[in-house]
Amino acid sequence: MKSLQIAACFFSSASLFLLIVALVSDYWIVDSDQSKHAGLWQMCRDNACGSFGMNVLAYIHVTRAFLLIAMVAGAVSFFGLCASFFYTHVGSISIKVLVVSASFVAGVCSMTAMSTFTGVYSQQFPYGWSFAIGWTSSPLFLLTGGLAWIDAEAKEDLDSVAGLRRGKHQSFLQGREQTPPHPDLNEGEQDPQQEQNGQRGS
Repeated sequence: MKSLQIAACFFSSASLFLLIVALVSDYWIVDSDQSKHAGLWQMCRDNACGSFGMNVLAYIHVTRAFLLIAMVAGAVSFFGLCASFFYTHVGSISIKVLVVSASFVAGVCSMTAMSTFTGVYSQQFPYGWSFAIGWTSSPLFLLTGGLAWIDAEAKEDLDSVAGLRRGKHQSFLQGREQTPPHPDLNEGEQDPQQEQNGQRGS
């Protein structure tokens, strides 16, 4: 169904976009007067920013790692959905299975990352818009996976019905070929012209 396929592609692109913005932006936490804000990679104060590098607490590493995995899986889901308009397989891999799996992996990983940050961070400062859109991407990835799965199931049902109809049609044609011809109702009756010729010959 094209409508489900288009909807899944839209939500996949939206969730991937939101996740990338959340990952690279610096507004996970914001000071009350907006003078200081920080993200996963750097902190800014009065328009002067400094990078954290790798010198961060463990929960920041975990959040980064799971968001990066979610970003890769989300990209696989998006490009797989785009390819599904033209192809059904990449080599021996089913695009439908790939898209559904990648979407759910992205959703679970992004939710794990956001839950880790939320559960460990001591809220000295309020959360910012980067944190909010990071959480928004998680259910959108899961929604994408659900739509892709429903679309795949619907296509399989249609293929099964079409295959059943083809099988019945072929069985009908084979049955007609194997049916013996009807006996000639006029068999045994002599052709009048042949009967006259026989009488003349006698």
